[in-house]
Amino acid sequence: MAKDIRRKTRGSWWYGWVRYTYYDIWTKAEREGKRSTDWDFATKGEAHREAEKLAGALASPDPQPSFRGRRMGPKTKKRPSRLTIIEVGASRVE
Repeated sequence: MAKDIRRKTRGSWWYGWVRYTYYDIWTKAEREGKRSTDWDFATKGEAHREAEKLAGALASPDPQPSFRGRRMGPKTKKRPSRLTIIEVGASRVE
């Protein structure tokens, strides 16, 4: 059985997006940004799950610097995240 290409291209698609704030060290001000997923998805649930993955990746802290394979500072020290996630959502592509 072959796929019906017309059925796949018909209708609208969904994409996920993330709104966040970050602290700009040069201007010493908080700024707001928005990132969206690279792909379009067939369902709202898929787009929202992918947006949550993107939010998790954005909110993760920077890795600890190391010098010749050794970590600088104790292993238990947690670095703060540079971003604060405001909202995660999914929207239709028109």
